[in-house]
Amino acid sequence: MSQKNPESIINRALYNIPSHVRYAFITLIVLISYGIIGSYLIMGLNFVDSIYFTVSTIATLGYGDIVPLTVLQKVFSFTLAIGGVGLVAYVFSLIISLVSQWIEEWKSDTMIRKIKSLEDHYILCGYGRVGAVVVAELQKRNHEVVIIEKNRDIVDEIEKEGNLLVMHGDATDDKTLKCAGIEKATGLLLATGNDVENLFITLASREISKDLWIVSRALKKENIHRIYNSGANEVVSPAESGGEDIYFAAIKSNIISITTKHDAKDIKREMKIIINHGCSIETIEYYYPYSKKPLKRRIGAYSQKQLDRFLELLEQDKEIKKSLELIYESVNGVHSHLISGPNQKTLDKVVESLEKENLVIGVNLNHKEIMEITRKPEKVE
Repeated sequence: MSQKNPESIINRALYNIPSHVRYAFITLIVLISYGIIGSYLIMGLNFVDSIYFTVSTIATLGYGDIVPLTVLQKVFSFTLAIGGVGLVAYVFSLIISLVSQWIEEWKSDTMIRKIKSLEDHYILCGYGRVGAVVVAELQKRNHEVVIIEKNRDIVDEIEKEGNLLVMHGDATDDKTLKCAGIEKATGLLLATGNDVENLFITLASREISKDLWIVSRALKKENIHRIYNSGANEVVSPAESGGEDIYFAAIKSNIISITTKHDAKDIKREMKIIINHGCSIETIEYYYPYSKKPLKRRIGAYSQKQLDRFLELLEQDKEIKKSLELIYESVNGVHSHLISGPNQKTLDKVVESLEKENLVIGVNLNHKEIMEITRKPEKVE
């Protein structure tokens, strides 16, 4: 798909002007010619005054400085004015329509150029209540999102915000999916309110990309297995979950569990490495000796600003800092993070960086393996 500039768009639009628009302009030219020739021959005006009289009559300005006197002059002026009123209004409305069309094409081409440059992005089909939550979660973590929405009013509202890439189209169409960059996308999220539509989009997407991670919403429980069978990796029922669950299902292909061992003073070092790589810390799990389940907390740390605010809180509130230090002591410094990232390559770099700092003791360890480490009596270095 070639890139286009505003000049090429206008040239293309002029070349593709509809026939009825061409005929309207030709008719206007004929009317102006009729007015100029008639003013010269019938009104007896010179060439400049003929143009002046024609334009003022067609535009119904009627300055009154040139007055038709004879019957023929009056008939001529009357026909010129009547023909001009309707034709000029019609041509003017066509001009507005053409300019609006050019602007829309320019906006569309600009959007396509932006989408074409994306890699490892997410595509969301259906921007309703659930879809808005999913987009918010992705944006908080600096993930690029392309929205496909077939409701023109919703598209207009999104475009007013100006911070989202949105396409007006039908996601069941292969061309629409390809324009959204599905071949280079990390995941496809289906949040439409129609199970049949979600199923067809899944089928179309799976034909284009065999490795794409597809997460679909299912309104009816009996349709969950059908959407799975059509090629979805995860299916989420809104009766039991919402937009955040769709988000976590979407990032499952780009999420790892990192088990680390350090004391509270190394929190800044650990979190800074993760965030600086453009990744997010979704959860933290503390493993107490002989406990059957870890203590799990949602964090959602995805920016340096959040890290700075957290560290500032620790410095200001000594009680919180002391409680955190006691937690780390009680679990022998062992804890796990669920880390999400834009792609697997970035997550590998995070692990490599943490290993260089001697902070990693395992990746994607199971509960039994972690408990064995936690029960070891050695002190945290």
